[in-house]
Amino acid sequence: MQPVPHHTSPDQLLSPPALESNYELDAFYGQGKASTLWNDKEAWAIRERAEEDFYAELLRRHGASSVLDVSAASGFHVIPLARAGFRAAATDGFEGFVTEGRKNVEDAGLTIPFLNVLWRDLPSIVSSVGTFDAALCLGSSLHHTDLSGVAELFQNMHALLNPNGKFIVEQRNYERLFQERPEHLAHPCG
Repeated sequence: MQPVPHHTSPDQLLSPPALESNYELDAFYGQGKASTLWNDKEAWAIRERAEEDFYAELLRRHGASSVLDVSAASGFHVIPLARAGFRAAATDGFEGFVTEGRKNVEDAGLTIPFLNVLWRDLPSIVSSVGTFDAALCLGSSLHHTDLSGVAELFQNMHALLNPNGKFIVEQRNYERLFQERPEHLAHPCG
């Protein structure tokens, strides 16, 4: 896999190339191309400054001490949450992201379970990682499935969350952001 040059533009980081079908989009993510773009450390620094401790503070405010990121990509959110003291685990359905995420966790000197699991199979991981006070699904992950898949994801949270657990979902409309506010694309959650 080729490293991403430091001059990677925000539109390269946040938008896959124009593709003809969901199959091609899944192939783009699954072959590791998206994980290489999303893993650009320069972009991570920009995103970290934009978000600061937003998610850690939100989780603490709701009494969470453990968190599962169910669309972790290359680990951008789960790594700082583990550093902030949360018991953390991560999953992603695309092997390219999981490979990059595991490397990032190792590079950070952390121990975070990082599993290649599809949403429909999430209940199967409880025996290996336990249950959580909170779960995250951030960015633009929901477009990888249809409405029945989204419903299944929400149903599966019951197996993974402790009583009164919180499920935080963010779905960005990157096409709209790119058209209306391209200067904010380097801050996908800020």
